[in-house]
Amino acid sequence: MAFCLTLTSTVWQWYRRLNSRSINSFCQLSKAFSVTFLNAKIRKKETSHLYRVKQGKDESLKDYLSRFDKAIIKVKTCTDATLINAFREGVKDNKLLWAMTYDAPLSFANLRGIAQKHYGTEEYIKSRKWP
Repeated sequence: MAFCLTLTSTVWQWYRRLNSRSINSFCQLSKAFSVTFLNAKIRKKETSHLYRVKQGKDESLKDYLSRFDKAIIKVKTCTDATLINAFREGVKDNKLLWAMTYDAPLSFANLRGIAQKHYGTEEYIKSRKWP
């Protein structure tokens, strides 16, 4: 817990949004941090920026989620409700939208988990060889 107290606002937001159990070692945490922060200049944008992040016509859900995560880092502090609504506005996958409506996410981390399960299933189905 003392570790969390050393984080700045932006880093704390990033850390808080990591999926639970997605980081298994300090090395993984270090790499995730480096990819997110060391190679990018952090510019603070308004939360309305997130509503302009839309899933492309042929963009996979996995790629859209990754791009949305990168957009979050550039935004000033915002609530989970804003993140959920902005993501919902930008996603084009009707099955995921149905899942999000049927089982409304309580946090963005929860929504990310739903999306990851969804695209994991999507990738599995695409990888199967049909007779």
